[in-house]
Amino acid sequence: INTEQVRDIIDRLGALGGIFDIDAKLIEITNEEEKTFAPDFWNNAKEAEIIIRNLRSKKKWVEDFNKAHNLCEE
Repeated sequence: INTEQVRDIIDRLGALGGIFDIDAKLIEITNEEEKTFAPDFWNNAKEAEIIIRNLRSKKKWVEDFNKAHNLCEE
């Protein structure tokens, strides 16, 4: 991979960050985590499982995006 390709990847990641709004995803993660602290969170197990699954998915997405971004910066 050459320098021009690396620059292109960095530009694309920057664009993806804007398109997918990483900051909004982090806010969503925080809000969903707060829901899990409610004393009645597990009263509806199916709904709780959906929230946990979505939370894991969003965390994984942000983690993967950050890994890609960090690799491009190296």
